[in-house]
Amino acid sequence: MLSCLRENTFFTEQAKQLRRFLLQCILVFNFANFAPTKYGEYEFPWYMDGLGWMMTALTVSVIPIVALYKICTADASLSLLQKV
Repeated sequence: MLSCLRENTFFTEQAKQLRRFLLQCILVFNFANFAPTKYGEYEFPWYMDGLGWMMTALTVSVIPIVALYKICTADASLSLLQKV
């Protein structure tokens, strides 16, 4: 019964914008409150923090890279909007 109801596109778009805004706020606050990593009294070297950030960025960057690859290698007869 509920599967025949269409979702309201206005609220869907608003939810997408809110989610994007909140994720950006989280990212900004993480950078603003950055402190070197510690374990008890031991403070890890700065290059270990950098290595952790690079490992995180590498794993997350795969998502947009694969998306761009899929869009670029899609059927040439389709428009960009249809590919997305």
